[in-house]
Amino acid sequence: MEETFLRCLFQKHPITPSTPPSSRGLSSPVPLHRVVFFICVYVLVLILTLLLLVLSERGRNKSKADAVDFTDSDIKL
Repeated sequence: MEETFLRCLFQKHPITPSTPPSSRGLSSPVPLHRVVFFICVYVLVLILTLLLLVLSERGRNKSKADAVDFTDSDIKL
């Protein structure tokens, strides 16, 4: 039993040559819908990052303008 198992295990199998995928102008076999999906996700993240930066800058400037200026003349004891 062990001999047949070992013989099957170490038996040489003919190597079939891999056929190249039919390329339609692309060098990689990545499907087009995945490429489009990742580009859309990248652009969306970029837009959201820029929007967050713009809103945080606008909020920072607004908070500086609306800050209450406490001077000694305003404080009455």
